[in-house]
Amino acid sequence: MEHQTDKAIVDAVLRIRDRFGAYGLRDMIALAERELAAAETAMRELGPHEQDPPG
Repeated sequence: MEHQTDKAIVDAVLRIRDRFGAYGLRDMIALAERELAAAETAMRELGPHEQDPPG
């Protein structure tokens, strides 16, 4: 099954791009990488249960 990006995510990225340009996208990516690391750590601490993405 092919993964499709949720429209809310696409809209958020395009909004940042349109308002802040490349610098804003770089900031967004840096923040997203930090949040991803924190979320993955939290998931590991919860145990081996796999969670399905929303949608």
